[in-house]
Amino acid sequence: LKHYGLKTTVLRHLFESQDHHCAELEVHSRRENKNLKAIWVGSEEYRPMGTFPRGPYDPFALWLKDKERDSVPEKRLPWERQGWFRQASSWILHQLDRLNIQVTGSVEQIRAGWYSSAVLRVNTSQGYCYFKAAPHVEPREVALTAAIARKWPQWVPEPLAVDENKNWMLSRNYGLPLLSKRSSGDPSVVARNLAELQIESCQDLEEFEKLGCISRGLEEMSEFLAGIDRIFPILGRGRSALSEEDLRQLEAVAGRIQQQFEQLAELRIPDMLVHEDFHPRNLYPHEKGCWITDWANTMITHPFLSFTRLAHLSEEILSREQVRDMAAAYLEPFGIYASAESLGEALLMASNLAWPASLLRRLELLPLLEESSISPGRVERSIRMDCQRLISSGRASA
Repeated sequence: LKHYGLKTTVLRHLFESQDHHCAELEVHSRRENKNLKAIWVGSEEYRPMGTFPRGPYDPFALWLKDKERDSVPEKRLPWERQGWFRQASSWILHQLDRLNIQVTGSVEQIRAGWYSSAVLRVNTSQGYCYFKAAPHVEPREVALTAAIARKWPQWVPEPLAVDENKNWMLSRNYGLPLLSKRSSGDPSVVARNLAELQIESCQDLEEFEKLGCISRGLEEMSEFLAGIDRIFPILGRGRSALSEEDLRQLEAVAGRIQQQFEQLAELRIPDMLVHEDFHPRNLYPHEKGCWITDWANTMITHPFLSFTRLAHLSEEILSREQVRDMAAAYLEPFGIYASAESLGEALLMASNLAWPASLLRRLELLPLLEESSISPGRVERSIRMDCQRLISSGRASA
C-alpha cells in the first residue's frame, strides 16, 4: 500500500481462499496521492454495491456492521484492536533503550491476523530482536518460558524482557533452526537434552501446574477417544466435511489408539513436562548445545509425545539411520524406567499421542475465540484435517 501513500499494519483476516484474501488494516499515516481512486463508504452506501463473489458471506458488510458498534467484542484479541501496534512498538523501544541496545530500524509486523500469537521485529546494533504477544490462555507462555529458562538456562534462552501481565516477550535472534540447510546442530544431542529436561521436570510439576500447564494423562486421552463421536458435528460440516464412511473409520482408528495407550500405561513411565510443538523450527543450535523455544502449548503428560512429533517431522529431512540414532539417544536416559527393548516398543505405541492432545487443545480453544471472526472456522478446519490425516494413516497401516 506504499504505492497509495498509506503506512498500514494488519489487524484481522476477514476472509481467505485460494482466490481471495480480505483483511482489516490499521492506517498509521497517509499522504495525498492521486493514484488512490477510492471513496470511503458506510453500510448504507455499500449495500447496493455488495458484490462479494463467494456466496452469502460478505466480509465487507460484516466489517462495516462491526465498525458501527459502540464497543469492541470482548473476545477480540489484543493485537486485533486499534492502537495495539503503537503500544507494543513503544514498549519494545523502551525495553531496548533500557538494555542499552541501539535501534537501527523501525518496528515491523512479521505475523498478524492469527489467534495463536502476534510477532514483530526490529533491527538493532546486535541484530534483529523479536517481540511476541501471546493470547491470555493457559498456560501463560511468557511466565512459563521465563520459569523454564531459569531452571534450564543451558537449553532454554532467557527473554531480553517480559511483561507477564500482557503476555509480551522480547527475544534475541537465535540464528538458524535445527535441520535447516546451513545448521550445524546434532539432532541426537537435542533429543537426549529433551529427555534429560523431561525427567528432571518430575521434581517441579506442581510449580508448572500453577503456571497453567494442563495435566493430561493417558487415561484422560483414552476417555476422549472412547467418546470421539462427540466431535462428529464439527467433523461433518464445512467444505472439508468428513463423510459417514470417514467417521466410521475414525472410530475404528480411535479404538486401536486406545488399545495402544492401555499398553503404554503398563510401563508406568510418569507424566512429565511436554513441549507439544517440538518442531525443528523451534530448535536453534548454538555453540554449547541447542535452544528450545516456543513453549506456548506446554502440558504435563506422557513424555514421548514431544519426541514422536520431532521424529515424524524429521523423517523428510534425515535418513532412517539418523532418526534411529536420534530415538536411541532420546530413550537412553529413560533406562531408569524400563529396558531398552520395552522403551523402543513404547515409543512405537506413542506415535499417535500428539493427535488426541492436539484435538483436545483446539476444542478447548474454540469457546474462547470471537464468534464472528475467521478464527473458529480455521480451528475447526484444522480439526477436520488432523482427523483426515489420521484416517489416511490408519488405512495405510491396516
